[in-house]
Formats: sequence, C-alpha cells, structure tokens
Amino acid sequence: MDRLPRHTLRVIVVGLILGIALVLIVSSSSASKSPLVIAPVNAYSFHDIYYEDLVKPTRTADTALSASLAIPTASPSPTVKLTAKPTAKPKVVKPKLSSDQVSGVATWYCLPGTSRCTRGFSAGGAYGAAGPELRSALGPNWRGTTVYVNGIPVKLIDFCACGGNHVVDVYHSTWLKIPNQSHVTIRW
Repeated sequence: MDRLPRHTLRVIVVGLILGIALVLIVSSSSASKSPLVIAPVNAYSFHDIYYEDLVKPTRTADTALSASLAIPTASPSPTVKLTAKPTAKPKVVKPKLSSDQVSGVATWYCLPGTSRCTRGFSAGGAYGAAGPELRSALGPNWRGTTVYVNGIPVKLIDFCACGGNHVVDVYHSTWLKIPNQSHVTIRW
C-alpha cells in the first residue's frame, strides 16, 4: 500500500465531515418544510480599517469612520508644561539568514516487506522525507530539492512528522550508505 501524506488524510476527513454536515442541514431543512435561505452579502458593506485612521485620519474616504471611532483625548491643563522628548532611534533588526545546513538524526523508511514507500518512487532510489526543521530551513519550495546527508545525495520527495532531533527519513537503501546515521549534517 502506498504511503499517503497526513495533509491528504486531513483533507479527506474534513471533506467527509463537511459532507455529513451538509446532509444533516439539508435533511433538517426539508423535514421542517422550510428551505434553507442564505442571504447574499453586499461586498460594499466591508472596508478596511487601519490603526492609523483611528489615531489620525489620513485618507478622506475614512475620515467619517475614524471620527466616529476616535478615542477622545484630554487636553492638557494650562499648568502642565509639555516638553518634547527626544525620539528614540529605531532598533535595527537584521533578518535571520537561513543556514545552509541542519544537523540531527536520520532514520529510514521504505523497506519492501517492512515499511511503505512513497508512491511512484522505486525502493532502490536515493529519496527522503524532510522533517519540520529541514523544511523550514529550505523554505516553501523544498520538495524536489537534493540535499547531502553526510555527503550522500538524497532527493526530498515527501515530508515526515519528525520531532526532536530527528530531521530526515531516507529510503532504507540510502540509509545503509550514510555514515553515522545517529548524527548527520544535511547540506544543500
């Protein structure tokens, strides 16, 4: 049997639940002899509200809205002397640069007769399933990327719900070739 990704199973379960809910709604509405009426929503009823508009109106179209939502402020008493405070310099936050390596433990899957393989990929291939840390480091287009697990090339074709220090599952035929599977460094 082929291995199905968990998100596919979730989609199937959610679809079944929604289908059952729809059947229940339709059957309950037909049992009460009153049809289910869904009123259309006027798309022009919605508009964006920005924080800046609540504090200080900047756009003329939103002036009436911001005036009705504005929070009244107390005017300073004549005895209070207001002094301008020096503005603080904005803190510069450097974006975290993605690393070109991840370290952890490699495990295996896809041993015919023992565990399933990913559909459409032969058991003798150099394939793997990326764990959350590896997927995060590679970014959204990780699928199809070839990485090097302790120097052994592995094409990422699937994902694993690995946890802790477990960063990748590789096909058993490839796992046997990886030196020191309990501590691997994955580079790309």
